[in-house]
Amino acid sequence: MLKRTPSSTFLANYSLGRRCYFCKGKIVEKRVRVDFRWGDELVAIEDVSTEVCQQCREKYFSPDLYKAMENRAKTNAKGVRHIANDSKSKIKTG
Repeated sequence: MLKRTPSSTFLANYSLGRRCYFCKGKIVEKRVRVDFRWGDELVAIEDVSTEVCQQCREKYFSPDLYKAMENRAKTNAKGVRHIANDSKSKIKTG
């Protein structure tokens, strides 16, 4: 499981006092699945603890949490699933 880090106070400032930047909905902490692009790969990272808008479902990630997701996407760690590889699925024309 990835957890929020102390530097996630960035989120409190960014999210307008726990309100979504985009729709002004209420932001709550949840554990979610994150579909994460890493190069040509689409990776699903399970059980990420982050802040999510209850109205539009926008997810807010601290810089440290985003870096941790990048590091997990590079591996086959528990809770990481490689869904697709764009370079293999491209259609050749001509």
